[in-house]
Amino acid sequence: MSCKSSLVFLSLCGFAALTVSTQTCGKELLEGMSCTIKLKMKNNEKPNEIKWVSLSSGAFIYWKKGKIKTNTLDVKMEEDGSLTFENVSLKDTGKYKYNAFNIEGTEIATREEEIIVYAKAPKPTVTFIRGGNGNAVLTCDFGERTDLTVSWNEEDKIIQNEKKSKLLLTSDQVQENKPYSCSVSNPVSNEQSDSVIVSFSTRTCGKELLEGTSCTIKLKTKRYERPEEIKWIHLSSSALIIRKRGKIKTNTRGVKMEDDGSLTFESVRLKDSGKYKYYAYNDEGREIANGEEEINVYAKAPKPTVKISCKTDGDAALTCDIGDHTNLIISWYKEAKIIQNEKKPELLLTSAQVQQNKVYSCSVSNPVSSEQSDSITVSFSTQTCGKELLEGTSCTIKLQTKPNEKPDEIKWIHLSSGALFHKKKEKIKINTLSGEIDENGSLILKSVRLNNTGKYKFNAFNKDGTEIGNAEVEIIVYAKAPKPTVKDNCNTDGTAALTCDIGDQTDLTVSWSKENKIIEKEKEKVLLLKPAEVQENKPYSCSVSNPASSEQSESITVSCTGGTSQESGPRKLFGFDFWIMVGILAGGGALLLLLICVLVICACRSCKQQEKEQDEDELRLRVFQDPASTGTARSKHTARGQPAPPVPQEVTSPETPPQTQAQPKAQTRARPPPPPEDNEEYPPPLPRPRNKQHRKRNEEPYRPME
Repeated sequence: MSCKSSLVFLSLCGFAALTVSTQTCGKELLEGMSCTIKLKMKNNEKPNEIKWVSLSSGAFIYWKKGKIKTNTLDVKMEEDGSLTFENVSLKDTGKYKYNAFNIEGTEIATREEEIIVYAKAPKPTVTFIRGGNGNAVLTCDFGERTDLTVSWNEEDKIIQNEKKSKLLLTSDQVQENKPYSCSVSNPVSNEQSDSVIVSFSTRTCGKELLEGTSCTIKLKTKRYERPEEIKWIHLSSSALIIRKRGKIKTNTRGVKMEDDGSLTFESVRLKDSGKYKYYAYNDEGREIANGEEEINVYAKAPKPTVKISCKTDGDAALTCDIGDHTNLIISWYKEAKIIQNEKKPELLLTSAQVQQNKVYSCSVSNPVSSEQSDSITVSFSTQTCGKELLEGTSCTIKLQTKPNEKPDEIKWIHLSSGALFHKKKEKIKINTLSGEIDENGSLILKSVRLNNTGKYKFNAFNKDGTEIGNAEVEIIVYAKAPKPTVKDNCNTDGTAALTCDIGDQTDLTVSWSKENKIIEKEKEKVLLLKPAEVQENKPYSCSVSNPASSEQSESITVSCTGGTSQESGPRKLFGFDFWIMVGILAGGGALLLLLICVLVICACRSCKQQEKEQDEDELRLRVFQDPASTGTARSKHTARGQPAPPVPQEVTSPETPPQTQAQPKAQTRARPPPPPEDNEEYPPPLPRPRNKQHRKRNEEPYRPME
């Protein structure tokens, strides 16, 4: 592979490593994933207009001629018309329908796609309690999730047909001391709990015990005397357990005699209350010990409920409801402080106490357990009903009659429902109204509901049957306005759409505020912001109201980058914090870029080294292959620095024999010439090996190879 090819290959590898793709959405998705619903076209025809609609929420995104016209979906539309979810949430569950049209307005594609988003399964916890007869009940606790399937494991092996959140173990299974665990799953995730080993330890029985407790009544004998026969008797029921010479003669269910003669209750019950008497005898039949122990078993105290009953005179009665339990002590609390001398299940409050709007609660207890109710605020108003009322308000519709005329007969009718109240001569004839009539004939509505909306008509008559009063009064009941939430969606053209989310309620008026100042003429649920308004980074909020209540949302600051959609709150990338992921990707990219640079430098150095070696080889070959210009010029020195031998003259004519040169006289040996200077560009030629046989004088002299 050449140097240029290596560089191109490394560059492509680096680009591919830094590229992230988004997968196609399946039907079931894990919350936080990013995926795309593909737009499928017929015959690859290019659409001119596309509309995506969420059939669950009605939100939509509208694209025409390459521009986003409207976007109330928390998604992004790709260039090919596909719908991309950058971080799916549970609210994205539902069906999505798209319609595509060509430039002529003809529909060229339509389809529905469904996705179901699941939250990640939580890690469950296994808890256990002792049941009756040594049994145990294991509970797989995973909160209030309802979309999870439960399975149980014994020693990491699944227990077949156990899909409930509770698992019952027999006393034999408890004694095996094996580890148990549970796992919860949905179509996209699963989690398994830590394993637990079910074991119960027993303690010495006190006098008061909670139902289900395990404990032991100790047998007290004289020191150094071992009983041969032991007898236990439950004096309340005459139940008996006898052991003689190590063998049980008579036994009672739910009770076990230990080796030392002590009596163990595996799970005490209410009927186990009472006195227990024991006798111990030695091998001679002589009594060596006897005694009596008493236990009282109590059921766990239930959680009470406070009920309120308001009277026409403004007083109120609070009742601490504990069901059928009779062995409980009741205490009353006012603003978390106990009210002395109030031990009855009913607490009476005067009208003055009611008007204080204080918080009341009650608690119930026995010697081994206690529970306290939720707190309630006593509030009873006898104000005159206005036309608009908040749901839950109490008020009175006054009966208006002629002065100094007392009605003998009264009729109240709810014209919307036809409900009727009829009272004559102090006796109630008919009463289907959801209210009460006071002594003056006025209608008292306690905690009005939405179905109380409508007109109420009354007629009053005296003893002679003469009508002394009639009128119609209308009331309209409104639910309390919910607290809205502002959601922002950024469009590709730099604009943004703020949505005031108020759920399904339709009787509310919406208003918008910018920096806590109301924006006039903006009463719609969706507020459109121009690019200049988006760049201001000002806080926006919305408020909703009806004639009886109002609520305001938290403020959010709109910040759009690159036309992408952002919700209020921390930004995320691939399900994690945005800046953390940016740091990780930047660090990884820098490391990858450094690696690519090192590889490129190494490749370049290798190429230069190869080129240098090739140049040196070519120079050496050029020296050997370059012939002399006259044919007689030779190097004056050999490779070892010695003078080159003389070259004999060639034969000029075939007829003339070669002349034999006279042998030179012996002469003194001359000093060898100095070594030749090194020449890097033209190094001396390498010597040719000598032949094994000596050449004769008339033989051809040695010539370098061409």
